[in-house]
Amino acid sequence: MSPQTHPATPVKRPIRRLPILILATLCAAPALTAAETEGGELDAVRQELPQAQAEASRLKDAHAQLEGRLAEAQAEAAAVRERLAAAAESSAQLQAELEGAQVVKARLADERAAASAEAERLGAALAAAEETAAATESRRAEAEKALAEAQAEATELRERLAAATESSAQLQAELEGAQVVKARLADERAAASAEAERLGAALAAAEETAAATESRRAETEKALAEAQAEAAELRERLAAAEASGAQLQAELEDAQQAKASLGGERSALLSETETLRADLAAAQAASREAESRVAETELGLKAELQAAAKRQDGLEAELAARDSALASLRAAQAETHSSLTALQARLPSAEGGTLTAEQAKADAARAAEALNAALRKGSGKQRQTAVTEAEERLYQAQLLVARALGAQGVYRTRAQDSLAGIAKRFYGDGNLWTRIYNANREVLGNPDRLVPGVTVIIP
Repeated sequence: MSPQTHPATPVKRPIRRLPILILATLCAAPALTAAETEGGELDAVRQELPQAQAEASRLKDAHAQLEGRLAEAQAEAAAVRERLAAAAESSAQLQAELEGAQVVKARLADERAAASAEAERLGAALAAAEETAAATESRRAEAEKALAEAQAEATELRERLAAATESSAQLQAELEGAQVVKARLADERAAASAEAERLGAALAAAEETAAATESRRAETEKALAEAQAEAAELRERLAAAEASGAQLQAELEDAQQAKASLGGERSALLSETETLRADLAAAQAASREAESRVAETELGLKAELQAAAKRQDGLEAELAARDSALASLRAAQAETHSSLTALQARLPSAEGGTLTAEQAKADAARAAEALNAALRKGSGKQRQTAVTEAEERLYQAQLLVARALGAQGVYRTRAQDSLAGIAKRFYGDGNLWTRIYNANREVLGNPDRLVPGVTVIIP
């Protein structure tokens, strides 16, 4: 740029930025109006930034609270799971006790069946023993009856033997008397032969009487022999009957002993059966009680499980709602963070952002290239729209560069503008145009020819 194009204008007083900006505003009212609008948007963005940061802090606090409530819900769910595990363990223990009671019940039922079978067997044995005892008693009665009859017959035979013996003695006495008479008669016959004839008849009669007596004696001896033989037979029968009676008495005593033993065994079995019945009744009562306890416990556990399931469903629903809310909050936080990051990326570091002067200049250089590309296109409404949009983007980018560098402001060039004129306008000295050019090298090409619509920084 030549000095003739931009004459240097000496400044007689100190340059103050505020009057210069006011002057620039008065000189370029339309451009500065747009700049103020854009600056107002940035101010609005800067005003929204603390609110966004506060909202992000609130969201972080809400997120921490939700995480705390989530931890509490998880702890409560863990406690419910522990209670469910304890209830399951208690149910398993009660089930084991019920199974043990059922095993005892089955064992007692088997023992009862065995005891019943043993009682039936012993009853049958007792009935058989009673039948045997009855038969033995009948045989004993018969033996006693036969013994009594034999004894009666022996008594009768003894009486008959005694009568026969007495008759034999009487006949023997008569025979002896007859012999004495015969001897006396023989003596008398010899002494009294005179009386022989008279006594012959008497002698014949006496002989007949003696013969009859002898015959009676022979019969008596025969009857005595028969009576003695019959008595001997009766004695044998009596001895056999007594032996049979003794055997029957021994059998009866054995039967009575067996009956007594069977009665004791029956009593013991009845006592054992009663004991087993009592044990069975107690076991059945215990089993019913255990079943009742198990049923009550199962009902309680089912109710508790249902309540726990409802609580768990409620907790899961609440947890899902909290997860959804947390996801929404996280999404909102991410969106807010993204917006905050975008806002910080649009703000310089001096204003709490992350935008550096180099990044702002690079963005401005890209916006300038886009404007130059739009200007190189053909003509028409579409070109004008593209040029306007590119100028607006360059203006926003240069605003950020000016804020990052701490410049006075920006200026959008118009037709017939020059760097010296702009320096004269803002600094009161056209020779300071190089300050403007050096601050805008990224967007300016030839310093002698400015493109209208380009926004430059006023350092």
